[in-house]
Amino acid sequence: MRRFQKVVIEVLAIAIVLIFVLYIRKLEIEFATEEYEHLYDILMAGVLIVLAGYVSLRTGLSTSILELLFGGLGRLLGITPTGTLAFLAEIGAIMLMFIAGTEIDINILKKKFKESMLLGSLIFLVPFTTLTITHAVWKGALTHASILLGIALGATSVAVVYTILYDILILYSPL
Repeated sequence: MRRFQKVVIEVLAIAIVLIFVLYIRKLEIEFATEEYEHLYDILMAGVLIVLAGYVSLRTGLSTSILELLFGGLGRLLGITPTGTLAFLAEIGAIMLMFIAGTEIDINILKKKFKESMLLGSLIFLVPFTTLTITHAVWKGALTHASILLGIALGATSVAVVYTILYDILILYSPL
């Protein structure tokens, strides 16, 4: 019974936060000023990010996958891509790469150099090649956009794979 009460309280707290953010959206539409123009988008993105982390803790699913799904939900709820959100996303990506860099153990990297290089290369090259070829086939020719798309999403896949491995604790197991 206590577990049920805890879940009900958690759901009510989430609902209250979402109602508050939606109320701010209503106020933003009615009393929009230039300096508060993107307040709703930032608040809703923050709420959805925290919600994704919470759901991840409760279910055991990877945080990065849930953040992607909740980002899609945010788009359905009216979050529009803005310069502010793009800036915050870039800071988040830089922080993720920094944290991934701090996890590198040079001694293990030296011992398992071939395996590390193979795994790291595949994590980048498989999405890069797949997306570049897919875009080239879709457009009918290999263009700079195809290569740029492959590079961007290949680099992004490295960050996603890192967070998934971190979440399921494989990151600290031997190769």
